[in-house]
Amino acid sequence: MPKSKQMPPTPVRIPPELKEWVKARAEANLRSVNAEITAILMAERKRQEELGLARRSNQS
Repeated sequence: MPKSKQMPPTPVRIPPELKEWVKARAEANLRSVNAEITAILMAERKRQEELGLARRSNQS
């Protein structure tokens, strides 16, 4: 992901226990919470694509 441009914030409300889980994972992986959430989402997207579950943006 290019870092040449600043991305606008995307506020997300998550339950406190999920936030703590992500925070603990981030600390264990030496990442920020934002970077950890991004890594989790990217891994899930890749998993779904490998299983043929993810919708492609160019398919209607």
